[in-house]
Amino acid sequence: MQRFIAGQFSDGPATMMDFVQGIQAAHQAEKKWAKLPVEKRQAALLSAIKSLIEAEFLEADLRVSSLSKEFVLKSLEPRLKEQLSALLSQPKPLAQPLGLTVLIGNAVEPLYSWLLPAVGALLAGNPVILRPSSRAYQSALVFAKATVDAGLDAGLFQVLVESGYEVAEMMLAHPGVKATLASGRSETMLSLYRRANPDRRRNYWCGGQSTAVVVTKDADLEAAADAVVENIVGYGGQVGSKVSRILVSQVCQKDFLDLVVQATKQAQLAEVQYSYDDFDRVLSDVTANEGRIVYGQPTGSQGGVCPVVVRDLAYCAGLMQQEFVGPILSVTDFKYNHEAISWVNNSPFGARAAWFAADVEKAQKVTAGLEVAQVGFNQIPAAVSPIVGEKQSGYGHRLTGDWFTAFSHAPVLSK
Repeated sequence: MQRFIAGQFSDGPATMMDFVQGIQAAHQAEKKWAKLPVEKRQAALLSAIKSLIEAEFLEADLRVSSLSKEFVLKSLEPRLKEQLSALLSQPKPLAQPLGLTVLIGNAVEPLYSWLLPAVGALLAGNPVILRPSSRAYQSALVFAKATVDAGLDAGLFQVLVESGYEVAEMMLAHPGVKATLASGRSETMLSLYRRANPDRRRNYWCGGQSTAVVVTKDADLEAAADAVVENIVGYGGQVGSKVSRILVSQVCQKDFLDLVVQATKQAQLAEVQYSYDDFDRVLSDVTANEGRIVYGQPTGSQGGVCPVVVRDLAYCAGLMQQEFVGPILSVTDFKYNHEAISWVNNSPFGARAAWFAADVEKAQKVTAGLEVAQVGFNQIPAAVSPIVGEKQSGYGHRLTGDWFTAFSHAPVLSK
């Protein structure tokens, strides 16, 4: 375990004194950085990102996450690079930085939970202190060194790694911190976050990221089936941003299920390093709610791992309402679009949804009633997108725009 404070690498877990030292270094670097034109900040950060990519930053953290390398290279990494490019190349409005920003990453998406927010916060003129997961922090240390090599002051991006929550709690409560972003589903972290300084200018919490998918009768069924299977297999069955429930038009449910089973047979599940939920409970839930397993068998963490496809569950079933850890695809049919919308909204979570249909313009009108923060049309929304979800999928301020606007302030002028 390492940490990076004021330009120096040190071994061992971070302490509260490390955080105090980090605050001092951040304040020393802040004034000079905030005075730079945003174009110069963009150039410096582009150099740091280039070094990070050349260092093959994905490898170290992929080994301890539940993301499959194929899924990352095919799906997540291109989207991440696309959003980074947009963030660092597009003109930015005149805005003021918020001040010292604290980011708390997670182990499911170790890189995607902090890199874009960090770049956005730095671009807006804020110093950043990152507390990544103790299981996946190598890419953060690589980026920290890359920022210094690119000419940024040593206090602008610092990394504190700990095995517990003491430093995280201090970060969230400290009056010198002006903005925070945390992600993940840790109940301990959420409890700490709810006690965060209420007077802070921005508090963001991204949690409960499971995605609902609706497949209409005129959708490209093969593309939809490939997308949901790639998603749940790529995430290794983790909660993360995986697909949690799939609603399919009655007209095409059988054809869609056949395609899902075919794609699942061909898929390679990512290697996972965590215990699954109680699969006996999953089986009981399926039986009690008149569901049927059409492919696979939940075998538990001791008996191997196999993607499981379940159909015809009642929407009140636990598999449809809760976030289960494990590669489980639950498919239920619907007759009318308003039924699908009602069932998506009948959930404690509201991060993302995907709507597969031939007429995207019509779909945009139909889905206006979805109680989620982001809707992907004919694609599963990317985990790298800047959102804080509805209901239990988010807490604190709502994110709008991009990561630059999330960590900057531009008052509206009235005439």
